[in-house]
Amino acid sequence: MYVSDLMYRTEIWTGIFDTFPEGFVDMNDMEVSSLVDAALEIEVVEGNRLDGRVWWKKSCDLGSPYSGLLLEGYISIGGSSADVIVYDFRGGQRINYFSGNLSNDGLLIHFSGFPHQSGLNGSRIAHNPEPAKIENWEDLYCEWFTQEIQQKED
Repeated sequence: MYVSDLMYRTEIWTGIFDTFPEGFVDMNDMEVSSLVDAALEIEVVEGNRLDGRVWWKKSCDLGSPYSGLLLEGYISIGGSSADVIVYDFRGGQRINYFSGNLSNDGLLIHFSGFPHQSGLNGSRIAHNPEPAKIENWEDLYCEWFTQEIQQKED
């Protein structure tokens, strides 16, 4: 476990990352930016495997009822990057939407290599030491999904 932590720098990959890292006074200097208001909740399992969720507004365009999707991947040796897959389950079947790369410099995660239509490339988000719970993310469900539920209740 100790060797794995050293090889993959697992401590820098665990937690919640977003565009408003509470407690940092130099946010502008950090160049935290995300035109898509992305957020990640990830943990490291089994040595170098990432497991988590990613939230961004454009995920609703993929037909998922959630404004965020599942994410898994593997951290490269040295711990500075990870190849990830964004996926979800529909009707009991796993659907892989796309893959890309996350790079982590110890504080910021950078999105790259994702398909252009995902809208994730170029986003930079920071590790938030005092994050709000992801369950409090303001738009947990996509707008089309909540409207459909409301129509069924009427």
